[in-house]
Order: sequence, then structure tokens, then C-alpha cells
Amino acid sequence: MITKYCQTPQVLICVLVVVNALAVSPEYQRKGLGTRLLKICTDLADLNGSKTYIEASSKGAPLYARLGWNDIEEATEKSRLRYMLRDPIVA
Repeated sequence: MITKYCQTPQVLICVLVVVNALAVSPEYQRKGLGTRLLKICTDLADLNGSKTYIEASSKGAPLYARLGWNDIEEATEKSRLRYMLRDPIVA
């Protein structure tokens, strides 16, 4: 059914990639593993021209920022998470 909509140029389908529950065990942190895991996600999103969304802890947010995510909503007292979005990089 969706294919009939994909064939008309008037319809724009936006796919949003959500990175969910990414964590690295403490003994493996600060060794580049988180960056490599995220690179898999961002490479796939970039290939599809998709934005990537992540909910970041204060500990993870600096890594996501280095990899291109930007805050769309800052953490509040009620929610300690930062909501971040990354635009696709088109080569």
C-alpha cells in the first residue's frame, strides 16, 4: 500500500532513525567503542538521508555533540535527559 504513495513526487516521506538505549559497560568506556557503535547508526541514517534522534544523559551528551547531534530540548529538573537531533551528512 505504501508503494503507491512513494511513486508520486508530491509525497515526501521523512524517516527518522531513533538510537535507543545505547550503553557501554564501564570497563570498556573511553576506548572508542561508543563512537564505533554510533557510527554504524549514523552511517545508515546518512545513506538514507535520515535525521537521527537520541535522548542523551548528561554523561553521553558530549559524545553525541562531537558526532553531530544538536540539542532540540535541554534537560529539565523533571527530565534529566537531553533531546538531540542530527541531520544527515550527504557525501
